[in-house]
This record gives sequence, structure tokens and C-alpha cells, in this order.
Amino acid sequence: MIDEEWLSELRFKMPGVGTVTGLAGVGSQVIALTYVADDGTEMVIKSFRRALPWHLKEVPRDFGWTDGHSLDRVNRKLLAAMGSPIIDENCWTYNATFNSVFRQLLTHTLSEWLQENAAGAEHPLAYMVQTDIFARRMQDVLSDKFSPELRRVVY
Repeated sequence: MIDEEWLSELRFKMPGVGTVTGLAGVGSQVIALTYVADDGTEMVIKSFRRALPWHLKEVPRDFGWTDGHSLDRVNRKLLAAMGSPIIDENCWTYNATFNSVFRQLLTHTLSEWLQENAAGAEHPLAYMVQTDIFARRMQDVLSDKFSPELRRVVY
């Protein structure tokens, strides 16, 4: 979920662009922020809501904002959010990562997939399949929650 209260209180300078002064609106695909350009013109800037930082109450790095941006803080927040359905169900990039793994594993066994793709190297997939997110999603797929037809489409 996107925290609109936090977004409405955002205030930061974007070097060479202007100053973000708050929230213009949240749509199904974008977050629109109001800003005042360096020449005083009031405008709106949009960002895809699928960007992971928004879900962690962080400003994405592509805004060019560096004051107060801490990679260590983002990593701590991400670590604390691991396993949270809020992150894996609402953040497009995070969601797509798990869905792509599911699609591949539904057509291969884990050992086959690792042999084909890892070439003997240690692979992040070995970690992913042990996460809470993966276990929860696997339970959904194996339960009656999805019909076989929907399973084929989604995964």
C-alpha cells in the first residue's frame, strides 16, 4: 500500500529541477507529486508506483535527490519488509520476480532449473525458494484458491 499521508508531507529539492511540495494524487499506475520549478512555475511530476522505494517510504533515486538518501536505511527497511504481503503483492518489480520464478518452476523441477541456468554456481533461486513469500505463494498455487485455468494464466 502507498502511504498517501507520508507522500502529502514530502518536501525535498531536486537539483536543477525544483522543489517537490507534496502529493498531487495517486493513480492505479502512477504517483503524481507537485513541485515548484526553479523559475517559480508550479507543475506535477509523475513516477510509476511500482517503484520499490515508494512502498518503503523512500524517494526513488531517479529523482536525483541525494540529501538524506541512505542506501543502508533502504536496505534495513527492505530487510524488515521481507515476507510482507504488502511488498510482494503491491510492488510490481518484486511481484514480477516471484511470478517469473513460479512460471519456470511449474515447468521444471528445481534441480533441473538450477542445472540449466546456474552452471554449477551458487544461485539466488536457492535462497528465494526458502523465503516466507515463496512458501505462501506456493500454498496458494497448490490450494483450491486458483482454478487450473487461472493457474496457467497467472503462473
